[in-house]
Amino acid sequence: MLDFLYDERLHYVAWHFVTIRVAGWTVPPGGDRPFGQLRDQPCIYALMAKFRRMKIDDLLIFGSLETVYVTVDNVPAGKPFHIHLMVSGASEAEITKAVNTSITLDFSVPRPLRVDPVLPTDKDFFRCASYAFKQPLAKKSKASMDDDGVRQLLKPAERREIILNYGVHGWRDRLILLGIRCDNGPFRLIANLSTTARSAISTRLRKLRPGQSRRPPTGQG
Repeated sequence: MLDFLYDERLHYVAWHFVTIRVAGWTVPPGGDRPFGQLRDQPCIYALMAKFRRMKIDDLLIFGSLETVYVTVDNVPAGKPFHIHLMVSGASEAEITKAVNTSITLDFSVPRPLRVDPVLPTDKDFFRCASYAFKQPLAKKSKASMDDDGVRQLLKPAERREIILNYGVHGWRDRLILLGIRCDNGPFRLIANLSTTARSAISTRLRKLRPGQSRRPPTGQG
């Protein structure tokens, strides 16, 4: 996937990193049943359909559904399945509109929807891109529910539990795509972004003076 993004020069166009917390998607602590369908959720189909109806030029989306094992004050608090997306071509307002009109958000958390711009650096783009479709087996330890928390390694029992929640699936069962296709072969673009990418490359190179370095990444990832 990362090789495909690099070969298509997609790290030169503007992106947003999107996190969506969906109501009812938190598996309680101790639960070891599979979450169920991953990518094939009605709300995800509704979101992609909404984006298509908006007819946004050069729209490109990739991402996945994932979860982490959360503890609050060292007490297990559940495993919130959620959606991560990388979106190019749509503004923050357009992304927010699409999500709010197709998904019931989980307002029990402080920020059920986050739309963060990806910095215009190769490092930040590829860090965010890999974050959007990796399957972490990790724990997030929080002091309170409002805390962002810190990542920790899972204990063996916690790891077993979260693997059972994911269930048996292939990597495509988690992957969300719009404007990109991957059947049984390599990834390929459906949308024609080549002109946009070339223009973005030219603009960025003009902005960089000789010897000037890009800003260090501070975005999500």
